[in-house]
Amino acid sequence: MISRQKRIALLLAVTGLLCGGALWFMSARLSPAERSILGRWRDPPMPGRNVTFLVDFRPDRTCAQQRMDGEEFGPGLYELAGTWHVKDGVLFCRWGNGLQSVFSVTAPAAGRKVMGVQVPSVRWQSPMQGRITQVTENELSLQWPNGTVSTWTRHDVEP
Repeated sequence: MISRQKRIALLLAVTGLLCGGALWFMSARLSPAERSILGRWRDPPMPGRNVTFLVDFRPDRTCAQQRMDGEEFGPGLYELAGTWHVKDGVLFCRWGNGLQSVFSVTAPAAGRKVMGVQVPSVRWQSPMQGRITQVTENELSLQWPNGTVSTWTRHDVEP
């Protein structure tokens, strides 16, 4: 016969595994809108931005952005990572590598003056968001908050 302590430990372990599995299963489910945009997309140049980007939406709700011209986003930074989700027909992308994707705050220099000294303030960064106006097999159209519409095309990965 198994001792009482071992039975309790076994019960707690099984309960923990079941709860953890249920949370993982529920959080990993993608909506139909999210499933329709999985994959790699080409974001064409727009007025004021002469660069084409590749944006990769992954099933684990992570995403990555690369410049097609191979240039850096910043010193030694060739890919910008982030997270994404779709809610009520709006695509939300929060860009940032490492801790920036978890704690997306900025510290702009133009903060408050305290005793005549400019002190940076802390502001939460809003995620990039665009209303999905159309999704087909090879095109994704997004309307941005400023009213502009961009159409992304699916980017085939070469073998």
